[in-house]
Amino acid sequence: MVILFLCLIFAVLLASGWIRFHQAIQEWSLEAALVSPLLPYYSTFSGALWGLAGIPVIIGLWKPFRWAVLAAWVTAIFYPLTFWLEKIWLLKSPTRMVNWQFDAGVTILWFTFVALAVYLPGSLRYLRGN
Repeated sequence: MVILFLCLIFAVLLASGWIRFHQAIQEWSLEAALVSPLLPYYSTFSGALWGLAGIPVIIGLWKPFRWAVLAAWVTAIFYPLTFWLEKIWLLKSPTRMVNWQFDAGVTILWFTFVALAVYLPGSLRYLRGN
């Protein structure tokens, strides 16, 4: 059940990546005019990466495959890493760090949940095929 919930969370993150990809293409000229001519390229690329990153994780957790735990961790680190890199270096808004404590708390909860989900004894038995 925990693995199913983890798959659903990865599916939401995957979908948000594809939505971002679509929005970046749709609003290309607006992003380029308001922020930077390079931002639409970054938004499109990062949206596609978010969308693609979740696919092997969901397949690996659902089937299950032995490499699923590694894929889950790589992707679980990738999502908040890109979030924080954008928040710290790409966003130029003076209010970008207003809720950093909340964001840090959610990041810690995310890592805790992933660790619990993949390392619970029942999850390990399922993922190892025993």
